[in-house]
Amino acid sequence: MRIVKNTDIDISESKGSERLLLIFCAVSTTFILGWLLKYSRYGFDFTDEGYYLVWISNPFMYGWSTTQFGFLYHPLYWLLNGNIAALRQVNILITFCLAWFLVYVLFKKLAPSGSSKAQRLILSAGFATASLVFVVPWLPTPSYNSLALQALLVVGTGLLLAESTATRSSVVGWIVIGVGGWLGFMAKPSTAAALGVCVGLYALLAGKLNARLAFLSLVSAFLLLVLSAFIIDGSIAGFIARLKMGAELAALSGAGYSFDQIMRVDDFQLTSSERPFLIFMAVFSFFAAYFLGMARQSIRIVGFALSSVLFIAVIVFVLGVKPTSLHFGQFSGLTFWAVPFSALALALLSSRQKLFSDVPVSHWVLALAFLVFPYVYVFGSNGNYWQWASPAAIFWVLLGLIVIASLVPNKITFAMLVPLVGATQVIVTLLLQAGFNAPYRQPQALRLNSHLIDVGMPDSFLMFSEGYANYINDAIESAKLGGFVSGTPVIDFTGQSPGLLYALRAINVGYPWIAGGYPGSANVAKRVLRHLPCAKVVDAWLLLEPNGPRAISTDLLDDFGVSVPTHYKVVATWKTAKGAGGYPEQRIQQLAKPIGPREVALQACDAVRGHGR
Repeated sequence: MRIVKNTDIDISESKGSERLLLIFCAVSTTFILGWLLKYSRYGFDFTDEGYYLVWISNPFMYGWSTTQFGFLYHPLYWLLNGNIAALRQVNILITFCLAWFLVYVLFKKLAPSGSSKAQRLILSAGFATASLVFVVPWLPTPSYNSLALQALLVVGTGLLLAESTATRSSVVGWIVIGVGGWLGFMAKPSTAAALGVCVGLYALLAGKLNARLAFLSLVSAFLLLVLSAFIIDGSIAGFIARLKMGAELAALSGAGYSFDQIMRVDDFQLTSSERPFLIFMAVFSFFAAYFLGMARQSIRIVGFALSSVLFIAVIVFVLGVKPTSLHFGQFSGLTFWAVPFSALALALLSSRQKLFSDVPVSHWVLALAFLVFPYVYVFGSNGNYWQWASPAAIFWVLLGLIVIASLVPNKITFAMLVPLVGATQVIVTLLLQAGFNAPYRQPQALRLNSHLIDVGMPDSFLMFSEGYANYINDAIESAKLGGFVSGTPVIDFTGQSPGLLYALRAINVGYPWIAGGYPGSANVAKRVLRHLPCAKVVDAWLLLEPNGPRAISTDLLDDFGVSVPTHYKVVATWKTAKGAGGYPEQRIQQLAKPIGPREVALQACDAVRGHGR
């Protein structure tokens, strides 16, 4: 049997089965996207997502930060009137569209010459669904993580467009790289640093380095960074001071952000069901693609049937069927390696002569860049790199496309790529399903949530579990009875409740989330409050969680001339929900307001701190 040449199949002349594969691909892509947009109205995490929302809603209140995602997403928050579901949906669509464009540009560069624009658009959209796993384990609200992924997608597109010559598309590509680098810095400086090294090596090794064009890229990033500095802090010096303090506090927290701690290579281990699943998906998609490339019609029909099974499985999983024997662990995103493994096997079997000799060096370097992009994405995180690299697994999928298009460019048809889309979407769907069934720091599957609650801004409704809904309602009602009003400043001593303060429409004093539970949490809180005027400290209410697992001691208030309970009165008490913050037990939380003459408290604070207000 021989492989069909790429000119043998064209969309205008393809048989019904091949047209049907494209329809399957388009339908499954639509199902996945619609499924994700639907669930954007479900669930809420009081820790990380609360931090994201507080930061995005009013980023100009805080004078220090290592990540600036709040400033970039704030206009979006304002345009959407703080609607959390809409904010999530737009974040998902932005990520998907950036990924779609990246894959489309990649197809234009490497796809079979006989493919049409319609084929490229449909297959590109299908592969782009791999970018949607950034929401797993259900943190869809815009954050530094989503911004870092979006930056990588932008830079990836720029790498494909950039050349050593100053053509129009090349100039655009170099500028796009600069824009992506700026986005990466605004998301995470550590990601931007790793990205800069990666882009520099790519341009050098791929023979695309042009001093003038590289300078154009650097100037683009620099100008955007300078503009950001003036918008955020009014000066470059102020912006540098912001970053410096942010870095110092990150190191002070003891949360694993020091230079020695981020320079590491972590281990990973797939579960007993993930390993065979990865192998099965690689083998299944390989045979489906290989059979579709055969000249004999009967064998191609088998390939069509196998490919159809993949897309039918996607739709079945979206509709709620869950494989009972498959259990995903923390490294489940590594199952995306089934796609490049399948592509490599397909390339090796499709051509046994001069397999590697005719591949352009630029293709190899591009493959290497996409291989490490997930590491660039996660670099600087305090979590396991293999686990948290998975949201950027789309680059591992694209690695497979680069491999197959580079090794056997004249023996691959568009139809042979469809099973790789199917395999990608099966993995995407199962990972999303796992996230929906066990959302981050939430007590139950999203589909079981049935209580619609207005969170934060008016008409921003989300669907909660009964326990979470009662938690929010009890806190709001108790706070109102205690005299609390929207816009009241609050210092969060629970160490884990930025989301609750957002629901109360309070103003988080000092920083959107002073996270508790780390060795240096109290020192971070103390230093943050020391940078505030005495008036802001003594006027603030306190959110307390006595004996809470991440509670920060109120003893640090002694440094400001006030103390609990002498200068504060508890005016509201409620219980947390089971599962809030990731803890199964319910805990008592209290809201305390300052009491006594304000001037006396200010004088005491000034006396202790030894300076004016």
